[in-house]
Amino acid sequence: MGPVRHSHSKRHIGDSKESTDVLPGVQKIKSSIRQTKRLLAKASGRPSGSIYRQLYAGFSIGKISGGYPETSRKERLLSTRYHKIKFFERQKVVRRINQTKKKIQEEQASSSTSTLEKDLFEYRVQLNYILHYPKTKKYISLFPPELRQNSNDDSPSSTEPADTDHQREQVKTWIREQMNSGALAGEPEEKKKEKAAEVVEEQEEEDDFFE
Repeated sequence: MGPVRHSHSKRHIGDSKESTDVLPGVQKIKSSIRQTKRLLAKASGRPSGSIYRQLYAGFSIGKISGGYPETSRKERLLSTRYHKIKFFERQKVVRRINQTKKKIQEEQASSSTSTLEKDLFEYRVQLNYILHYPKTKKYISLFPPELRQNSNDDSPSSTEPADTDHQREQVKTWIREQMNSGALAGEPEEKKKEKAAEVVEEQEEEDDFFE
C-alpha cells in the first residue's frame, strides 16, 4: 500500500506541473480580474489617470491571456529566445544612427548630406525592424553570422539561404511602408527614449498610489 501511495504522489506532482504549464493564461486573467476589482473599489467616481492606466493594463492582459493563450505563450517563448541577439543588434543600429546624425550635423553644407540622410533612414528602418518584428515569427537576424565578422559590410552573405534573405527584405519593405505612412515612428530612437521615460514615470505614479 505504501509504494502505491508513493507512486500516486509522483503522478500528482507531474500533473500539477503540467497544469501549471497549460494554464498560464487562465491564472493571469484571474489575477487581472482581482486587481481590477480592487482598483474599482478604491476609485470613487471617475478613475484618476493612474488608476485608469492600471485598469486598462489589466484589461489588456486579460484579453490577451484569456483570448489568445497559445499566441501569448509563443510570443513569450520567441521573445526569450531572441532577446540577446535583438539587444546586440539594437545597440549596434542605435550607435550607427547616432554616428550618422553627428556626421550630418558636421557636414550640413556638404553634398554628401543627401547620402547620409538615406543611410540614416535605412538605419531607422533597421531599428524599427528589430522593435516591430512579428512577435509570433522566428526572428531573422539583420546581421547573419558571416556579416557580424565584417561590420562594414551590410550586404547579405552569399552563403545565406535565398529564402531567408527574401523574408528579411519582405519585413523591411513592410517597415518602410509603415514609416512612410506614419504608422511607425520615423525616428524610432527618439520614441524609444520617450517610452523609457514614460515607464519610469508610470512606475513612480504606481508606487505613490499603493503607498
